[in-house]
Amino acid sequence: MATKNPTLNSYTDSIRKDTREFSRAYADGPEWFYEELYEECNRLVELLVEHFPVSKTRAGHVIKFSEASFTNFEDAIATDPEIMLQALVSACHMTERMVREHLGINGLYTYASANATIRGNESVQAFIANGCLEFLTRETPVETVVFLYYRSQERNRIQHARGSYYQDVHNELETHGFTVTKDASVDGQPNIIINKNEGDELTSNSVVGKALLAKPTDTAKRARHAASCCAALKKIKPGATRVAVLKITGEPFPNERVREQQRNKILDQGREALDAVFFHDEMSEFVEFCDENITVFGETSSKPGDRDTTHESMSGW
Repeated sequence: MATKNPTLNSYTDSIRKDTREFSRAYADGPEWFYEELYEECNRLVELLVEHFPVSKTRAGHVIKFSEASFTNFEDAIATDPEIMLQALVSACHMTERMVREHLGINGLYTYASANATIRGNESVQAFIANGCLEFLTRETPVETVVFLYYRSQERNRIQHARGSYYQDVHNELETHGFTVTKDASVDGQPNIIINKNEGDELTSNSVVGKALLAKPTDTAKRARHAASCCAALKKIKPGATRVAVLKITGEPFPNERVREQQRNKILDQGREALDAVFFHDEMSEFVEFCDENITVFGETSSKPGDRDTTHESMSGW
């Protein structure tokens, strides 16, 4: 675990002070992720000190946003839009959706790139003028601004990584000759629709369902989500084979008995809806299962979700 405080290393000697380390909200965040985030926080401190009036108080160093001008905000964002734009949104206690709804700015973070042009862009100037100048009007501790950035980026990026796990499953299956897609327009919003060789639509011959990443503490919630999806799919394509594929972070299975207990707990969320449950380290079994349960050249397995011909490690079902 990185031990440096993200608000410290970039302070000048005159404003260096001791602060506590920010805690991690997500145990499944990899080491490199937090090291990268700490580096961004240090960069943010540099930007704040460089572009805004800062003073020392008994409680620590603060930014005098009340004395900041339009040019202060413009210069800070222009120097490093990828970090500064998102930091100011967090400092204002806003979200991209709030900016869109209340300030009329669409696609705010399309400007958050190293090549973004700030000056002369009316949308970004409107955000600065109507957002920062309106909401950032008091002295604010430097640590507070950095912490808000730290926490918002931690949450957003971890949740994005969890939501994109299905892409790993797509990639694995595609290497074995399957066509895999997702379809948010279908009831249940499956993020894996698996067919053999060609065709990407949901049919009665598809293997379909949810691929989800979960922490051990929220596995039940993810399982309910998968079961709800599969229940909806059963209504529209009862012949399709419905599955949940879960990657549980950490080391959730100290032995096979615990593995099967976890599998049964997930199946208990919807045994009528779920034909099978696979974990991330069972991809070879999942590939075999898809081969068995998808119609190829007019042939099908004896029934959707047939367990008799699956890998022997599935016998615990």
